Amino acid sequence: MVGVLLVLQAAGFDLLVLWTGAAALLVGIGIGLQQTFNDLICGVIILFERSVMVGRCGGGGRS
Repeated sequence: MVGVLLVLQAAGFDLLVLWTGAAALLVGIGIGLQQTFNDLICGVIILFERSVMVGRCGGGGRS
């Protein structure tokens, strides 16, 4: 990875633009994945608490 960056810098690319773009992309990915991981952790907690069973209906109908 360091070699690639050195070659890019030697070729005349501005690494500041590369680092800024990478940082913005990673922040966006992090914000986007927050809800996904939140749902995953909540699902695992619900499974371990056994408050929801397979086949159990949540509505007012049959249970």
